[in-house]
Amino acid sequence: MTTPTPTADDLIPDLEQSITAAEKADLVQFEDQRRYNLLRYIVPAILLLSGIALPFGIFSDISNGSFVSSTENTIVFVGCAISFWALRRRNMTASALALFGAVAILLYLLISIDTIFSGPLALSTIPEYALLLFPIVLAGVIGGPRLILAITIFTPLFTFFDLTLTPHDAALTAVFNDGGALGTYIDPIATQIAMGVLVLVTSNSLRRTQRELNSTRIAYRRERELDRLKNQFISNVNHELRTPLMSMRGYLVLARELGKRQDPDQQEYMLTRGVETVNHMEGIVESILAVRRIEATTAALELGPVNVREAAIAAIHLLDHSMAGDRERDVLLDLDESLWVQADAENLVQVLLNLLSNACKYSEAGTTIEVHAHRQGGALASVGRTPASPPIVEVAVHDHGLGIPPDQIPLLFQRFVRLDRDIASPVPGTGLGLAICRAYIEAMGGKIWVESSGISGEGSTFLFTLVQTQPVADAEPASQGEYVR
Repeated sequence: MTTPTPTADDLIPDLEQSITAAEKADLVQFEDQRRYNLLRYIVPAILLLSGIALPFGIFSDISNGSFVSSTENTIVFVGCAISFWALRRRNMTASALALFGAVAILLYLLISIDTIFSGPLALSTIPEYALLLFPIVLAGVIGGPRLILAITIFTPLFTFFDLTLTPHDAALTAVFNDGGALGTYIDPIATQIAMGVLVLVTSNSLRRTQRELNSTRIAYRRERELDRLKNQFISNVNHELRTPLMSMRGYLVLARELGKRQDPDQQEYMLTRGVETVNHMEGIVESILAVRRIEATTAALELGPVNVREAAIAAIHLLDHSMAGDRERDVLLDLDESLWVQADAENLVQVLLNLLSNACKYSEAGTTIEVHAHRQGGALASVGRTPASPPIVEVAVHDHGLGIPPDQIPLLFQRFVRLDRDIASPVPGTGLGLAICRAYIEAMGGKIWVESSGISGEGSTFLFTLVQTQPVADAEPASQGEYVR
């Protein structure tokens, strides 16, 4: 049977999902940075000008006995002050909306004062509706498509009702009577709609260009990540295969020399060690190809009730205690025998075995490894009834080792990935154990993750969840805090 040759996509199967989240985050960050670069110049300038104009507006209103100028200046000043405060807190959306609101309210108020609140509408006032183009342009510069669309709809409606409801003076009435009413409405409204459509199309084109630029950046990042993983994979294979290859070469050279010396017993011993080395190398290669077989077989897993404590004890019995160093390890089992999960028994044991092996390899000899499990959420339904939410069992394997740097945690469950410090260490590994755990746990309907502060001595906690199920038979709860050697 021919094994398919791994491709580049096989080396980074989880990169697509992680990049999708990163792509969205980068796009938001790129848009926020674009707004910030605009607002950091616009907002302080308008805030300064409105602050200078405010006292003069108040003085003018006191002299004229009105409140128009002070109200206008206050609206702009307060809006820009809020926008500046939001800008300092890097809240681009709030800053943009505050600035837009202040400018838009000011302009609509100016038009309303010159029309509805100032008596008959004069023909000379019609060009002032061109001021309402500015909110549309501003929405395109600092806002999004929804804001542009909203202001493009609102502005022509405002213009239409303002022109209709405001009484006309004699000159404008004469124009209406001579058939000029259509032109009076069409000129400002059509200009506003045309500007809105133009700004909306331009804004969409700009955002499409931003997305394409961002996709190019992400593609470059993927290429770099692929290159990094390729180099790491080569380093892993070189590190893991070089030692047994050199050992096998040494055994073969010694066996040849012993054959010349007519020492068959020692020669047989060296050949046996050479065979063991070859078997070890075969195991490494087999583990490299295992993940591809797992992906093909996870859909065929036979799920059924599995006792968590029994699976943990089975994994401990399979554990290679040579990993524990010079002293035996204590494994603290804090597991209730009444906890059963929906899983494949053999694969659940394999997951626990991999996690326990890692805990042994990456912690000091003589430290304790802790295995905990508890139920969270939901409640088991009685026979014939379905629970409102399925109960979940969370299993945790905790060690007191070096810990994992938080910035490197997202890499752990990818295939062929090992931390830089581990590649240079004498600890063996191919970077596949956790990838296999993830494949099995997700195939059984659960999820797996790790928590670690990265501080030496505090260690790491690997956790996974599975759906709780009804036990096969009633059993008495096991004693808590049981130590297994």
